Amino acid sequence: MQHFRECSWDVVLREADVNRAYDAFNGVIRSRLDLIFPEKTRAKKICVTVAWITRGIRVSCKNKRVLYEEVRSGWFSEEYYKKFVKVLKQVIEKAKIISNQSFMSGAKNRVKATWSLIKQITDQRIGMPLYCFRIGLRKIY
Repeated sequence: MQHFRECSWDVVLREADVNRAYDAFNGVIRSRLDLIFPEKTRAKKICVTVAWITRGIRVSCKNKRVLYEEVRSGWFSEEYYKKFVKVLKQVIEKAKIISNQSFMSGAKNRVKATWSLIKQITDQRIGMPLYCFRIGLRKIY
């Protein structure tokens, strides 16, 4: 409210034409709102495309969420939902296997491709142990 008290309203009040007075009023309000609420810029989320996620898998995952809500509300049986989830899990596992096999078959350097797959699957750096525990300042591998 202090921002609006500090601004000069004489421009708006002295104007004889209603349209010009409105434009002046609108300009004062916009300038003060821009001071109070500055425009923030956000970075776009980077959408990571994964080779094994197909359109059908995305649709099935959306349907799984809908089915879960309907099972909770009592519209569908829990057995149907469990079967759907089991089949979806098998489809996802098979899609991952097919994607990894096609990646390996197209690779010129199989060792490098294998390690990049291991890195991708375990989400660890190559050369770092998979398990590392910290006890105080010590690291145990």
